[in-house]
Amino acid sequence: MALMRIAAASSVPTLLKNVEKVPWSYCFRRANRIYEDVDVLAGVGEASMRTSIEGYSETGFLTNDGINHEGSIICLSKFTLLWTPKTVPEITPNSLTLFQLLRPAPEILILGCGRTIQPVSKDVKDFLRSNGIKLEFIDTRNAASTFNFLNEEGRLVAAALLPQGAQ
Repeated sequence: MALMRIAAASSVPTLLKNVEKVPWSYCFRRANRIYEDVDVLAGVGEASMRTSIEGYSETGFLTNDGINHEGSIICLSKFTLLWTPKTVPEITPNSLTLFQLLRPAPEILILGCGRTIQPVSKDVKDFLRSNGIKLEFIDTRNAASTFNFLNEEGRLVAAALLPQGAQ
């Protein structure tokens, strides 16, 4: 084992001399070409990776990745999460703690309240304000389209959506 280490160590200066003979631009181009062959997202536009809400029902949502989400969801610029509240009174600062972790934080949170607009508690408003997030609460149908529009513009936006059938 010790002889192998000595042999390997003694070959390092020879390897370095040979590496110096190869132009770095050639190595970089070759490495970059290999990376492009492996990169599965190469050529995919930034906008096409953004989340959008393609449809909604009384019980859930259909997003542009083809997934039908049953229940409430939180949409961020590039992904969607399931969310536990089923009604506006169940929305608490605790149910929105995700927004304390996000960096950069969204500029605005669009809250879809179901079929009708319902105000949220003062605690929720204060929690979002303390995290630098503006709140807009509207019915779910309009919340989905507003989220899609702002997200396509590249704004830092999030949506917390209750299904259309929520009370």
